[in-house]
Amino acid sequence: MRCSGCGKKFNYEKYYGICPKCGCFNKNETTQEEQWPSGEKRSTLFLAVSLVCFCLAFAGGKAYTWYYRNHYKYQLENELKQDFYETEVLRKEHEVGESFSCQGITLTVMEAKVIDWEEGTEIPDGKKVIAIKIAGESNGKWEQKNQLRLPYIRCGDLYYHMFQGELSEEDEERYEIPMFSEYALCEETHVEGWHLFFVDEWEQVFTLYWEEIEYEEIERIQTIHSIKFQLEGGLEQ
Repeated sequence: MRCSGCGKKFNYEKYYGICPKCGCFNKNETTQEEQWPSGEKRSTLFLAVSLVCFCLAFAGGKAYTWYYRNHYKYQLENELKQDFYETEVLRKEHEVGESFSCQGITLTVMEAKVIDWEEGTEIPDGKKVIAIKIAGESNGKWEQKNQLRLPYIRCGDLYYHMFQGELSEEDEERYEIPMFSEYALCEETHVEGWHLFFVDEWEQVFTLYWEEIEYEEIERIQTIHSIKFQLEGGLEQ
């Protein structure tokens, strides 16, 4: 190594960087450069390390997100299914004329009667028409809870679904049975109307059912409301 002070050559390792002629201390630039990269090299190295760390973090984040979403969804579905099968459905019996809450709306089943249809009206053979009058109250907004679920009736071991067709205005006026639409309470705050059922001619006793649904990830029946009817003794025309 050549001394930076006097220019004398000497053995850097032997004299520990101190010039034996003038006593000047000299840095070993070659050794230092080998040990520490230059500023440009350090920047490149830092950028490379940062890029690798970012890629690893991004890949790890993606993997975690995928695992979390799928695992959480799978776990949630299992928990809901378990709750669905373990939760007992509530059953509530009501009287004719009694108001009760169903899906957040107030319903009152007012009366039931058998409609004496005129000849020529298309009615299934061996059937008669039962009309049930309903009164309902809601906030009158287009909300899911205000959509009235369709009821059904049970006679013994047989179940009958509600007639979902439409009557002409003439028939509604003739038989005085304006229909109660399932969307009626989405437009009005108070509605009165009728539901029609075709049942076997000999049936006199039946029960009207309304299912109250809980809407979550899995739709399930929360409560079943029921009202018993006896058509004998004044209800049958």
